[in-house]
Amino acid sequence: PFPRLHFFLLAQAPLFAPGQGSKVKLTVQELTDQMWSSRNFLSNVKSEDGKYLTASCGYRGEIATQEVDDEVAKIQQKMADDFVTWIPNNIKSSTIPVPPNGTPMS
Repeated sequence: PFPRLHFFLLAQAPLFAPGQGSKVKLTVQELTDQMWSSRNFLSNVKSEDGKYLTASCGYRGEIATQEVDDEVAKIQQKMADDFVTWIPNNIKSSTIPVPPNGTPMS
């Protein structure tokens, strides 16, 4: 009934069972794909029912910023129809050099 409401949508990547972090091979591409997968959303929302206004992607671990920028550019091109057109450069990314406990990156 309220089509103009805006909601925060959170996602977590990677998602795996406790203690399995050392067995999972992670890349920046895999993390980025998981980040935009509806399976990793922390709420039950159908993203195809609306559009994204903006996004912020935080990467943790020893990750090259060039890799992050390349993957974010690919996502912007691939999902251009899922974002509003009136906000240019609507995906911001950041890298934090300290990895999370139990995995080399997230």
